[in-house]
Amino acid sequence: RCNKEFGLGMTSEEIELTMQQACDLWNRQVGNMVSGDPAVFLDHTWSLLPEQAHALQNRNLYTINEYHSAMVSMENFLSGLEADNIYLEYAGLPTRAEVRSFRRCFQSNRAVAVSYVRARLISVAIVAAMTCQ
Repeated sequence: RCNKEFGLGMTSEEIELTMQQACDLWNRQVGNMVSGDPAVFLDHTWSLLPEQAHALQNRNLYTINEYHSAMVSMENFLSGLEADNIYLEYAGLPTRAEVRSFRRCFQSNRAVAVSYVRARLISVAIVAAMTCQ
């Protein structure tokens, strides 16, 4: 459809190759999510925190409530990620076996990350309770 709409003049083979390359590029972009080391996934995910929580982005100091809110947002983000929406396949590339493997690894890494963030939420709640006294 885009080929006609934008007058790209691509053959069916060129369109298929382009789509496969786009999927490959996307899958490499999110490749840290399938690292065999959950710490790599967590490190990359953690670097997103200031992007999601503007209070953490603009200051060196922030309140316990701002940090707690950021942790809740991160937990919601991670819990909402679905493996089926992370790794893409087009016309057999990557193979279905590779996609299944990527998705299993992602699910394992996500479970570790969610547990870690939930543990952080507990620690933040304890600190917040201590500061209220």
